[in-house]
Amino acid sequence: MGEKKLGDKKKIVDGPKDKRIPKKVEHRQKLLEYLGNPSNKMLDRQELSTVVLGFAHASTIHQVFTPDELYEIYDEALRIRRSRYAASLSDIDLALMASAKKGDAQAAKLVYQRLEGWREAAIRENQGATKIVITRKGLEEESD
Repeated sequence: MGEKKLGDKKKIVDGPKDKRIPKKVEHRQKLLEYLGNPSNKMLDRQELSTVVLGFAHASTIHQVFTPDELYEIYDEALRIRRSRYAASLSDIDLALMASAKKGDAQAAKLVYQRLEGWREAAIRENQGATKIVITRKGLEEESD
């Protein structure tokens, strides 16, 4: 801060007056904070406009952001949301494996599906012949 003398009075002179964040950046940050929080329910764009951003009209969000900008915000918010619940998913995986180790068949099936990419065998009938397809990690083995 600088000082400027005016006779016997001193006037404090600030630096640049507009140090505020642009409104669009503030609105973007509000959207990211709301959408990135896994405990918040997902709202449609009209509700985001009025509830989260506080606009009087639901369509104002489309005047502030282009469709591409909104998609970028949704993508970034999804990355934030996933990072926030990643630790919980690992806890769930550990609990699922513990149940599978204790003999829970459904838990064992889910462990193989989730962690090994396993899918159940599908039976397809072709002109009277039965074909069994066993799938694991996207590779298919066929037998007649």
